[in-house]
Amino acid sequence: MLTVLLAVLAAFANAAGSVLQRAGARKQPQGGDLDVAALQGLVTIPVWVAGVL
Repeated sequence: MLTVLLAVLAAFANAAGSVLQRAGARKQPQGGDLDVAALQGLVTIPVWVAGVL
């Protein structure tokens, strides 16, 4: 029973992280390449960082 609960919690955390990363990435300019400047811009968005953690 504990394994099922932990699996459900892991799935929820994975989904929440994905949603937060996408929400943070929407604040970036469209059509740009993924380069160092784009990653630096993402790191400054708290929602995106929360999705990574």
